[in-house]
Amino acid sequence: MYRERNLALRADETVVNIIRPSGARHFLKIMLGFCMITINAFFTFWLWRQGIEGKIFYAVVWMLGVYLLLYGALFQRSNFLVVTTERVFDIHRESFFDETISALSFIDISDIVVEQRGVFASLFNYGILTLHPREGKFHFEIDKIPEPARVRNLLLERREGARMANRLKEKDEVYKRFVNFLPQYSESELTLLYEKVHGQLLRLAKPASEKP
Repeated sequence: MYRERNLALRADETVVNIIRPSGARHFLKIMLGFCMITINAFFTFWLWRQGIEGKIFYAVVWMLGVYLLLYGALFQRSNFLVVTTERVFDIHRESFFDETISALSFIDISDIVVEQRGVFASLFNYGILTLHPREGKFHFEIDKIPEPARVRNLLLERREGARMANRLKEKDEVYKRFVNFLPQYSESELTLLYEKVHGQLLRLAKPASEKP
């Protein structure tokens, strides 16, 4: 699991899911690197007998094969989404030493789009997952996501849960401010407030059939 300290999580925030792309994303690079190293090893003695040109060719092919193998293996696991109880983190590694971490709160997600392009995407059920924020020009996009529709539903459920929790938090804040301001109201204001509250309670106590 990705180290949580790298994400600077909040006090009550925890990781609930990690969404990684399909292994097919860098499969060709890994296989090409593996084949280059294997074939190079098979012809090692023959290449070394060809003099300096053979040795240079051997070294170049070996380094290129190792690079492709490591690049594919590293980047296959290094570009993904981390879903927490409050946000979605986009972990994007651009090179061996450069990594970008972006975060988007669930309540700020306006839309979640899934695209499946081509025969292989439909056959193996993977696609492009894009998260659009309510404001700003940036967006989160990750390719080759397995079962993209299921992942989209998971994120939508998290978004709705976060929005509901935010509404409850806002109501709680309004109630606390109301209680704190009570000592500042005059007797006439409190009487008017009582009448309003009492009238609302009477309306709520009516059977559903009698409500307007």
